[in-house]
Amino acid sequence: MQLDEEARRIFAWIDEDHLQAEHYLLNFKAEWNKYKLARHAYVSYNGRHNELESHNPTERMAIRGAEFDRRSEKFRWLRAVKIIERSMKDDERAFLEARRAAANSKGRNIRSGRPGWVVKTQQEYFSRLEKMTLKPNESWLSEQQVKRWWKRIVSCTADIAVRLKE
Repeated sequence: MQLDEEARRIFAWIDEDHLQAEHYLLNFKAEWNKYKLARHAYVSYNGRHNELESHNPTERMAIRGAEFDRRSEKFRWLRAVKIIERSMKDDERAFLEARRAAANSKGRNIRSGRPGWVVKTQQEYFSRLEKMTLKPNESWLSEQQVKRWWKRIVSCTADIAVRLKE
């Protein structure tokens, strides 16, 4: 019985990681800007200094910045998104941008029937492929394929974030 409870707890953590990954993938720019503001406020703080801190302001700012990055969960998730984006091919990056556009469009909270983001993602994706001249008419993404691609991206991002935590 204890194993079942432990398994449920682990699966709940995995689900939570996937929700976090999805959030940071879809809201990367806004989260990055929030992070930069918080980091700047922390690094720029000119309050009392402990005697172990450097008296050189540049060195102190670098050390405080590295400390802030090390402690920040947000930074870990943002790094995971950057890593996954760098590893993507052009068509995958176009898919991610299309998914972000679909998430930011109106009507994304439709709860009955097909998720509204799927069709919007398909439309945005093929529009982007057309602009990139990657011949969108030769390949069509089905609803299942769109969901599968998105799930894979979210899963890989969560895996990377877990590895960065270790």
